[in-house]
Amino acid sequence: MINLKILLTEDRNNSVRHGCLMAMIPKDVSEKILNFGKRVIGEDQLYTEGTEFGREAESHVTVKYGFTKDLNELEIRQLLKEQKPFVVEIFGLDKFTSNPKFDVAVFKVSSPVLSKLNEAAGKFPNADEYPEYHPHMTLAYVQKGKFPFVKENLRLKVPIRTLCYSPISGAKSYFDL
Repeated sequence: MINLKILLTEDRNNSVRHGCLMAMIPKDVSEKILNFGKRVIGEDQLYTEGTEFGREAESHVTVKYGFTKDLNELEIRQLLKEQKPFVVEIFGLDKFTSNPKFDVAVFKVSSPVLSKLNEAAGKFPNADEYPEYHPHMTLAYVQKGKFPFVKENLRLKVPIRTLCYSPISGAKSYFDL
């Protein structure tokens, strides 16, 4: 797992970049989630630093963050070779508060498939420092203490049909399951 505290406190413009594998939320569901985020998080609550942070533009759940070398297409295809489309469940609305400058509004997500993929992706060189994987979907970066909403017992099932690999260098690649 990534060291979320370091990830959230590092200067994104000067930081070391890492590769990432993400489970993409289908566009129709993503639009609803992003619109929900706009309803519960006002513009005046957002944390921005230049053009960084603010709202997420594309809904996804990170499978593995922190790849320290670019993976090639064959490596990704081998990782996903037997993977079929699957479902994730959004079960809560929460926030990460470890960064001294901002909080992160997130949906908590569960899926045994995500956990399996995270473990399998861990065989590639990475800077992940967390022993446990806690999947989540970021809605936005908010000013410290400005996101009071925490909600448990949500039950929204979301299909995952595509994964995206974002390398250290170059353009993202999408893989249909």
